Amino acid sequence: MLGGGNPVSSSNPAGTGTSINYIGNHAYAHSGLITCDTNFTKLLKFTLGNSYVKMKFYPVYFTEGTGEDCFWQILIDGETIYHTEITSSAADTPYQEVELILPAYATIEVQAKAASGTRNLGAVMSGRVYN
Repeated sequence: MLGGGNPVSSSNPAGTGTSINYIGNHAYAHSGLITCDTNFTKLLKFTLGNSYVKMKFYPVYFTEGTGEDCFWQILIDGETIYHTEITSSAADTPYQEVELILPAYATIEVQAKAASGTRNLGAVMSGRVYN
């Protein structure tokens, strides 16, 4: 049984979706595999409550061996605050997470797109809630 903190939110706390999930003082979001084309596609979109969250963001590239660049961006209240690219060359790809402070009551959106064609992409965010 979970104790204290915010309750688990959304309809599927163990699975994927566009929303944020809370377990105690932890928060996470997993988009799962989403097919993206050359237009930015929504992977995650949620609005925080009355606490701020310190989260790490991880871009996910499900498509192997395509030699294709893909792009991710994070928006807070409709403004882009972060943009990254995973390149077609594994040697040039910085698969490092970025740590973000997300303010209370903010609407967070993560989007991704392929340089051409379609690619299977995703996003993972995990962190801690602070009151």
